[in-house]
Amino acid sequence: MRQHPGESDEDHQPDGHVDEEDPWPARAGGEPPAQQHQAAERSIVRIVSAARECLSGDPNASVDDIAKAAGVGRMTLYGHFGTRAELVEAALVDALRVAP
Repeated sequence: MRQHPGESDEDHQPDGHVDEEDPWPARAGGEPPAQQHQAAERSIVRIVSAARECLSGDPNASVDDIAKAAGVGRMTLYGHFGTRAELVEAALVDALRVAP
């Protein structure tokens, strides 16, 4: 019987069925999709907020500076915003949304 990485013979039932204790084994941290979505939304809020703060102090703030201020890595930031320009646009839209 073919095994997937991380499986042992004990994971397979006699009928060939594979027991999976974690219904989300391929997801980071094994979190359900709804929880992952909420975590991603929180990251985006932190990134946009940090971008607004950093860019208001220095319009040439780097992506590294913004990621550090948001408490995320550059790869996380780029996972949500493909370019610095997209991030700057999101920060501007957010600023305009909350403006009086």
